Amino acid sequence: MFLMTEFERPERVQSVWESMTAQLMDYGLDWREAPGLRVFDRVLRGDYEAAIPSMLEMLSEPLAQDPKRPGLVLHTPMAPVADLPEVAARLAENEREWTAMREAVLAMLADPDWK
Repeated sequence: MFLMTEFERPERVQSVWESMTAQLMDYGLDWREAPGLRVFDRVLRGDYEAAIPSMLEMLSEPLAQDPKRPGLVLHTPMAPVADLPEVAARLAENEREWTAMREAVLAMLADPDWK
């Protein structure tokens, strides 16, 4: 879905999204339980403020679960939400966490006992 927003008309993306979410619900999978999908839904509807709580929830999950998540947020239709102050602050915190994790791994790899 994210990729589709780069080349399809917004009306087409919305139509496919509605079809996909209806199918998920028909299969008994409540897509609304996934914060990233809730954000995407609200962004598609242009309701950026309503996307903030779900975006913050998504960004509060451990980075190790999805290390690419902060980049995804910045380079998708979700980017306008990333510019909002509350979300930008959480993204900055994610970056600090990512830096700390990277430094810990590098230190572990540099330890001669690790090899």
